[in-house]
Amino acid sequence: MTEMFKDYLSTETVESLMELLRKARLEGRLLEFFPQQKRSWTDFNDHFVAAELPTLVEYTAKKLYEIHCRELTQIVVGSIASEDVPNQAELMTTVKARKEEWQLADADTVKSIFLGIIEGVLSGSSGKNLQQTQFAVLKTLKQYHKLLATFCTSPRLEAGLLATAQVTCYEDSRLLKLFKDMVKVMYDVDVVGEDAVRYWYAKGSNPKGRNVFLKDMEPFVNWLDEAEEEGEEEEEEG
Repeated sequence: MTEMFKDYLSTETVESLMELLRKARLEGRLLEFFPQQKRSWTDFNDHFVAAELPTLVEYTAKKLYEIHCRELTQIVVGSIASEDVPNQAELMTTVKARKEEWQLADADTVKSIFLGIIEGVLSGSSGKNLQQTQFAVLKTLKQYHKLLATFCTSPRLEAGLLATAQVTCYEDSRLLKLFKDMVKVMYDVDVVGEDAVRYWYAKGSNPKGRNVFLKDMEPFVNWLDEAEEEGEEEEEEG
């Protein structure tokens, strides 16, 4: 396998190799080529670094990272979709452990949690009308705000969360009109702050549906401006 990969990658891209493996139904099964006692990604990386195939190592590491992000999302989905009352303390412990084990970046952890919350609600929305589904999204977002706030610890991460929420709303028609309400909920429970909202509004928004979402958010940003002006006036009078 190593010799075949070296020969192939001497003239072709790693993406082309993976497409070849996918067609042969071998994508995601590369560890099966290793001896039973060495079927770990650490062994995989060590072997192909020594074989001077760093592009293969980098590609598989990226794909594995994406898989872990998705698995974290599914952990949150499973908690929300559970028939039992979710144990958020237990969920938070699990998320922290997986974040450390998989070495996930803060931004990707926040994104995975948010997507898990939304997917968890939508997966259980069968039989509900649009209004009921939207109410459930906002209610669950508020319910799980401590989980989000635990990992959303800077204005940069907060602005990234807003961009993720924007894209999520753009890509699902059930959520298209819900973005401003999501932001309001997350602002009220201190998941995102004023600085993050202003940054998103000024230059942090995603191109997807940008004009629509900026227009929807304009009244809220104006309200922030008015509240700030009133606060400054009170300080001057004091």
